[in-house]
Amino acid sequence: NNQDQSSIKRVIHQRINFNIATQLASLNSLIIRPNVSYQQTTNSSNAITNTTQGKSLLLNNSNATTDSYNKGYNGNIDMLFRHRFQTSGRTFSLDVNGSGNSNNGNGNNFSVTDYFNSGADSISNINQHYISDTKGQGISTTAAYTEPIGKHSQLELDYNYNYNKNTANKITYDFDNATQKFTFIDSLLTNNYQNTYSSNRVTLNYRIRNDKM
Repeated sequence: NNQDQSSIKRVIHQRINFNIATQLASLNSLIIRPNVSYQQTTNSSNAITNTTQGKSLLLNNSNATTDSYNKGYNGNIDMLFRHRFQTSGRTFSLDVNGSGNSNNGNGNNFSVTDYFNSGADSISNINQHYISDTKGQGISTTAAYTEPIGKHSQLELDYNYNYNKNTANKITYDFDNATQKFTFIDSLLTNNYQNTYSSNRVTLNYRIRNDKM
């Protein structure tokens, strides 16, 4: 099996990050960390394959070309609020994290394969075009309260809510020689799904700290 393959890939990536911290009052603070990124990817490849039995009997050869183009973004923001009470060790904090992403793409798969059998040669062609679309959103919120117990220990009560939703769609079309267009949907290479996940979690922690531990 001998194969010659070449490919070209081009990626454009841009990212912006921020870190904003402010002291609202002597006992309050707020930290905001937003970031967003954008990416474009172009990929093209070609492969020529020859399969022989022994050194001289040619079984098949193929020429396959694929190309794809994708673009998308990812965004995230994290906001953390903290409050310290007058009593040492008594605190409250609220952390909210939101995220979102989107990616759109399309591409082509084209190949011609010649099969050489004893007296019955055949040719297999693949000519397909696909489009894809994926999206995701999520939010996570955590509230925490700490209460001092004695001089060296604390109780911490946390509550977390998490929600995520993701969708993915891909449609693959086969080429129609009669209309010279990509009209037939290939069901084996086409899918559509949506996934939603949510959770609630409550935790109780006990902390102890002294000079040795």
